Amino acid sequence: MEEDLTCPVCLELYADPLMMPCSHSVCKACLHDVMKSRGKQGKDDFFLQMKTNDFHYRMLDLIKAKCFDIISSNTIRLSFSHNFSDLECPACRQSHKLTAEQVNKLPKNLALENIVFRYQEIRSCSMSNTGNMKTKRHADWFCQQCQVLYCQQCLDVYHPKRGPLVKHKV
Repeated sequence: MEEDLTCPVCLELYADPLMMPCSHSVCKACLHDVMKSRGKQGKDDFFLQMKTNDFHYRMLDLIKAKCFDIISSNTIRLSFSHNFSDLECPACRQSHKLTAEQVNKLPKNLALENIVFRYQEIRSCSMSNTGNMKTKRHADWFCQQCQVLYCQQCLDVYHPKRGPLVKHKV
């Protein structure tokens, strides 16, 4: 079950899962990290050195209106706006064209978030919130006879392998 509750990017239990257009989920922080690694949104400028001749001047006069700026007599700047980023789903590898704004508006997978929360509670040590132990810890051990989950520290304290507990299957 834990593998179904694990983010395909960070390989940890989902934290603040967002639903991709393909219905797979990714942690919000992981998705933003993936977007950052894909390149910044906005404008990229490329500078081209050109040989000076009449043909180039005629071409520049025709097409310089929107995306070209003349820097000098033989250098032009091409500005490309790329508002979309190809975002590949880490689970199914389907490509999605999403703007940064669309990524921020992806729906939160509340059902998955609730399941992960319940799973973490179930997997928490049954004993660590009792007595003088104030924090819940991850349970690594389960006693079949007692039907209790234990972290390593609580197992050593509350379920030592001696006396009648030595026969319990942990």
